[in-house]
Amino acid sequence: MELPQLSLDAYIALGLVIATPWLYRTFSPFSDQKSPKPTRELLLSTALLLHTLYALYKLLVSPPQSIFKALDVPVNIPPDYLRAKLVETLGGEAHVPQHLDTLLKRLGLMDLRSLYILFGHDALTTCTHCHSYNDFALYAFPGPLLEYIREIAFIGISTLPNSSTSYLRPLGLGALLASLLAEAYWTLTVQVVIPPFGSKASATMWHEIFVQLRRTLFLLLPLLITILPYLGLHRIPILGAFIPRPEQTAVPPTPVHPRQQSVIPQEATLNDVTGMTLKTLSHLVPTLHLLKYSHAAIMRVNLASMHAPRSGGRRKQARGPL
Repeated sequence: MELPQLSLDAYIALGLVIATPWLYRTFSPFSDQKSPKPTRELLLSTALLLHTLYALYKLLVSPPQSIFKALDVPVNIPPDYLRAKLVETLGGEAHVPQHLDTLLKRLGLMDLRSLYILFGHDALTTCTHCHSYNDFALYAFPGPLLEYIREIAFIGISTLPNSSTSYLRPLGLGALLASLLAEAYWTLTVQVVIPPFGSKASATMWHEIFVQLRRTLFLLLPLLITILPYLGLHRIPILGAFIPRPEQTAVPPTPVHPRQQSVIPQEATLNDVTGMTLKTLSHLVPTLHLLKYSHAAIMRVNLASMHAPRSGGRRKQARGPL
């Protein structure tokens, strides 16, 4: 599945649609109560916006080059037909650049055409000293490796200590390292199959697939790390095993009066605290029972004292005058 390719005008319009809400939310021009954001938060938000726009540009506007897609011809086209199509498109043999002429000579060999599918257009066009698989592999790998290093640095900046996303740094770095190893392993082990000429089957352009997947990961990973603290996905049982929990903010200790002494020693362990709690409860429960019985006894004494004068008056009335 190929991603849609945008023109520069469409990309600028898309960038304005993305940047306008960010500018409004950041600066709030029509809000009466303006609460300025911290400088670090503002810088990280700006870096995320620029990174997103750059990733969208590389993904939708600047796809990996391919001479077969540019000429709209199949990969298994014969070399003579490929040269004739290129000369016709450029308007003559004199208009064919030197690097494309070198590329056409290399694509005449099916082995080098397989390397074109695996390592891409730039590797076979710009590497003049490469002749074997190992030469092209060593020439093509530093480019993706530098892209991964750049993205690792950006994830490290996005998850600075004491930020809301600091606990997600292992998740982001782990995803990038896993993607790097998977791409390197797949590139070294995948089998390139070019169908014979005249066949309706299409060849899999592995280099283009790797580039699109890599750029999609670079676009979505920082956005996912930014919104994960607000989703609470770590509470879901299955996802909680893969998404770390946010760090708990340390509660400042309650100030103790100089004359007061803490009941629990500072070096007490959890077992010590549990034992002290159980001991306190063992003394507290009988005290509560005693308080209940004492309250009932006090109520009975009060009732008896209220009835005592009435009973004395009745005895005097029963005796009568002497």
